Amino acid sequence: MTSSTRAFALLAEFRGSMDPTAPSGQQGHKMMEDKLRLYLWWKAKLSEDASNANARDREPTISGWRGPGREADTVLTEALKKG
Repeated sequence: MTSSTRAFALLAEFRGSMDPTAPSGQQGHKMMEDKLRLYLWWKAKLSEDASNANARDREPTISGWRGPGREADTVLTEALKKG
């Protein structure tokens, strides 16, 4: 018995991917490699998306430069303040 459907799904996947001919302690090796590969791909994608977002935050906007923690619509340049 498991406490969640996610835990059940992981156990079912593990049992389905087990290699009964592998030595003890190595039966789930393939599943763990696949999980690690997927995690590393996800982490690289997340980092890539974050660097693209940082580059987008440094783009100039109509009302001034957008920066970390500053929204484009709330940033006013000196010329707009005087105008």
